[in-house]
Amino acid sequence: GAIRGALVQPNRQWARPSKDGHQGAGGDGGDGDANNEDEQQQQQQQAEEDELEKLDPAQRAARLLQEKQRKLEEAKIMARRLESEENAGRDPCLFSKRTAFDIRMDQIEDKPWTRGGEITDFFNYGLAEEDWLEYSSHQLAIRKELNEASQQKRPPDPTVV
Repeated sequence: GAIRGALVQPNRQWARPSKDGHQGAGGDGGDGDANNEDEQQQQQQQAEEDELEKLDPAQRAARLLQEKQRKLEEAKIMARRLESEENAGRDPCLFSKRTAFDIRMDQIEDKPWTRGGEITDFFNYGLAEEDWLEYSSHQLAIRKELNEASQQKRPPDPTVV
């Protein structure tokens, strides 16, 4: 990507020594690099598969489990990055990860407050689901207006606030 291109020196071709000790073939930095990377990836994958075949079943299972855990950890990191990108630009005072305003009532399939019991176990201040939806949309509009007014250095719209 763009970061890799910015870090690579234009006049040098960096290559790791192959297993026989020789440097990889240099190039002009054109399309050969992408093909070379694909080829190196395929060779690395083949080497990993060959190595797995040499292991006994218990070692192979342990190695595969370790790889699966590594991939899960990478997925968690990616999810955190995406969440961070989604929150970029939002006022950090207005959220601490997730708030009650992030809950999409229309997407909840199993609504325990509809099965009976005390609605006050789920909603405060005498609100019901419809009341909460109205209240939350009003609060989000107010917060949005206050944020925009602050960023634009203007007084908030009194019809919203």
